[in-house]
Amino acid sequence: MPANTPQLRARCGPDAGSKVLLLSRDALDGRTRARKQFDAIAAGIARDLGGADRLTVVQLHLVEAFAGAAVHVHDLNARLLLGQEVDVCAHSQAISTMVRIASRIGTKRVARDVTSLGQILAAGHRGTGDG
Repeated sequence: MPANTPQLRARCGPDAGSKVLLLSRDALDGRTRARKQFDAIAAGIARDLGGADRLTVVQLHLVEAFAGAAVHVHDLNARLLLGQEVDVCAHSQAISTMVRIASRIGTKRVARDVTSLGQILAAGHRGTGDG
C-alpha cells in the first residue's frame, strides 16, 4: 500500500483504545474519480431535496451515506460488466442499503422557493390597482 494512502488505523496492544485516527473527506484528494463521483451524487441529491442549505444535519449525513453506497455499487457494477467475479451478497447488501437510506431521505424533488423580496414587492404594488 502506498505511503500516502489514507486509512483508518486503530492502535493495538497496551495502548489499545487510546486513539483512533479518523479520516474525513476534507483530508482526501478531491481529484480522484471516486471523490468526484461521490461529490456529484451528494450534490445532486442535496439539490433534489431543495438545496444543501435547507437540509438538517441528519439529512446531510444520510445524503453522504447514500453517495458512499452508490459509489460502491457503481464500482461493483463496473466489475460485473468487466466479467469479474462480484460477491452477490455484497452487491445486494449495498443496493439494499441505498434503498433504506433513500426511503429515509426521500426520492421526490422538493421545490425551492426562488421568489425574491423584490419580486414580492413588485407583485404587491401591481396588485393594488392604486397605480
